[in-house]
Amino acid sequence: MINRILIFTLLKTIALAQSAFPGLNSWTHSNTVGLAGGGYIIPNQNEFRNAGSLVRPDRLFQLSLIKYPADISAQSIIANGNFKKHYIGLFVKNINYGIFDFRTDENIKLGTFSANDTHLKIGYAKSVYKDKLILGVNTGIFLSQIDSYKAKLLTASPALLLKGNEVSLGFSIENLARVIESYTNDKTKPYPSYVISLYKLYNQIPIEAEVSYNFSNENNNNVTSISFLYKLSIKSYIKAGISSNRLSRVEGDSFVKNLFNDAGLGFGYDFDEFYLDFNIYSYSNTHSIYGITLASKF
Repeated sequence: MINRILIFTLLKTIALAQSAFPGLNSWTHSNTVGLAGGGYIIPNQNEFRNAGSLVRPDRLFQLSLIKYPADISAQSIIANGNFKKHYIGLFVKNINYGIFDFRTDENIKLGTFSANDTHLKIGYAKSVYKDKLILGVNTGIFLSQIDSYKAKLLTASPALLLKGNEVSLGFSIENLARVIESYTNDKTKPYPSYVISLYKLYNQIPIEAEVSYNFSNENNNNVTSISFLYKLSIKSYIKAGISSNRLSRVEGDSFVKNLFNDAGLGFGYDFDEFYLDFNIYSYSNTHSIYGITLASKF
């Protein structure tokens, strides 16, 4: 029992989101990796964290894979479409934390166990005023398992999007949650995140830029993200992002070593019928996260 609790504490530490349920906010889509956690309302390869972004003309089926250090991986399957101007998204997101040894206090191996989180969601959005004011919500069930210990939450993420031709403003509440089943008898309360996003399209360059502010009452966790997408041509693009987490990850006085701390970079190409998207995020001098997304139009 003690060793299992220690493992759960470790999982919370290595996850990007410091939360009672770290998989709720951890990255499962490659696009988020390249934008360093930002890109809530940048249209390209959006994973619809702001549900208002579901209002778009194209229908996509997306498969995404992320490789974390320490044999941790994340996958997501996302599909979006519309019916008579009602926009719907389906999401399956999973984080696999790997296989662990179960040992006694005397370090005798008794077996192995696994740990994973799965989030099943459905999204809905509708334009309520001239395709400019959009309301949406993502809602679903979050399932977490560590060996035989399980947790279950119901989640909802309401959102608002003021959409313009060149400037958009988004607001969302991520993961309002109700605990149905917990690992222990302790009353663990997950805290939602509040996200404000400002998006700007520069047609002359052409660059898409977004500044997002994500804040939560849990551990006073406030993060500002700056994300960019630059179109090399009609079919290809590069992206980049940084966040305020960078300030806490400066190590020593070496400019070169700290240059790529908390920095994301990505490249994508449009093959007419499908997109291929590669991304990398460096959060220290020695550790990086890699992601790839394949998206098909239908």
